[in-house]
Amino acid sequence: MKPVRLSLPPRLCLKSGQVGEGIFTRPYFTFLLTSGCSLAALNLGFASFLSPSAFLTFISFINLPRQEFRMYSLLALLGTLAMYLLVSRRYLWLSIVNALLLYTHYSSIFLILAQTVYVILYARRDLKLFTIHYLLLTIYYIPWLPQFARQLGSGLNIDNYLPGWRQVLSISPVKAFPVIFFKLVAGRISFISKYLYGLYITFVFAVTFTALAVTRIKKHLLFIWVFVPIFSLLFTSLVLPQNQPFRVIFVLPGLIILFASACFRYPKLFLTLILYIFLVGDIAYFTRPRLQREQWRQAIGFLSGQPGITLVKFSDKFAPFYWYSPDYRVIPAVSVYPARKAAVTDSLSAQSLPSQIFLLQYLTELTDPDLLVDSVIKELGYRQTRIYNFEGVGFIYQYKRI
Repeated sequence: MKPVRLSLPPRLCLKSGQVGEGIFTRPYFTFLLTSGCSLAALNLGFASFLSPSAFLTFISFINLPRQEFRMYSLLALLGTLAMYLLVSRRYLWLSIVNALLLYTHYSSIFLILAQTVYVILYARRDLKLFTIHYLLLTIYYIPWLPQFARQLGSGLNIDNYLPGWRQVLSISPVKAFPVIFFKLVAGRISFISKYLYGLYITFVFAVTFTALAVTRIKKHLLFIWVFVPIFSLLFTSLVLPQNQPFRVIFVLPGLIILFASACFRYPKLFLTLILYIFLVGDIAYFTRPRLQREQWRQAIGFLSGQPGITLVKFSDKFAPFYWYSPDYRVIPAVSVYPARKAAVTDSLSAQSLPSQIFLLQYLTELTDPDLLVDSVIKELGYRQTRIYNFEGVGFIYQYKRI
């Protein structure tokens, strides 16, 4: 007999785990949290599974991590599992899951801090076991400490070698708190009208904080779960640029459980309002490509089908090129940041450039704020003939030799 080989698209294989985890696994752990341990106030049989789990499955903000090949979806899963193990007092397993969290993303330290605050304030009898958990966690993480030290140093000095990157990664802490909360609840949406957008933001905040106020469930664990990581993130962002909502996506299940509790108290009112917010977020997300993933596959597919080569304002071709078209010729036009005209001129003059070239404007504000690459291209006898736009990738300029 000949062996049977199943050939599946690579993208399907890579993303199937995220989709399955988002639809089934994370809601299951949320069910465990709401149907046992210290959250018995929400133990209402199948209803406790249906409400938090259904909310968590359909909330708009979770859609992008399901589609993007990034670590954030796994971060939410492991974070939910870690909180379940905490309230179950399974500290040996908690040390393993927390280690996996740290290996997945550094921001998980904020969730571990929340666990510490909860144990100190409300579970002092477990301080000894929790300390042992910390010792085990440290042992598990020792192999990565040298790499962590290098990356921490790079993050602290990022303004020196890539000016402007802090502004890309972060916003001011004053703005960050409402932005994080709004995006966690309403998703990545925006309206053309600023007035309409402002009214909707006010509506979302009113529903959210009213729901948090009226919930009857014991709030200690859930409030610590939600607010300690967010405020820790904001405080840390004063030094390290990292206050984007995705970095604390593990607080979302706790927020959803609080919403579910409010729905059990005033079912008609809050179920209608919260589902309305979720549906608006889902519809806005799925009907507007600019809110979804970066269109690298489409952009690289377009470039690969055109005669000529592509220039990028970076020291190497961007990672998506290696994935979607590893053999496609890309010329890095910027070797130091920000770009210097002499270096750009030497780099491009040494190349045998064809009559048609494409220039990606991706990261221009960081690596070439003075548009020196554009200037050198024109000095080499090229004229801009057309501009293409791909969502998330930005403008691609087409140049032809005069």
